[in-house]
Amino acid sequence: MKRIFVQYKTKPEAAAENTRLLENVFKELKAKAPKGVGYMTLRLPDGTFLHFNALEDGAPPVTSLKAFGDYLDGIKERLVAPPQQSEPVVIGQYGFFAE
Repeated sequence: MKRIFVQYKTKPEAAAENTRLLENVFKELKAKAPKGVGYMTLRLPDGTFLHFNALEDGAPPVTSLKAFGDYLDGIKERLVAPPQQSEPVVIGQYGFFAE
């Protein structure tokens, strides 16, 4: 299973638009219900966004969704600095992603 963590901060005036675009990603995920995909996004009060993605081998990446492409359009203009991406090691989890 591949796990990806992405963190970034939006400009204050862009946080609501970023949230709206991400809500569309989740609508498409729920409609298509791809197997082997776990995805969660959190928004902190300061405009920081945290994305957690877990993909089983062969699962379609979230980036293949139309709504995710729409979210990426103009992303650079919404951010304070480029996003930071890493592949975290899970020490433990409960109820977030299927193993």
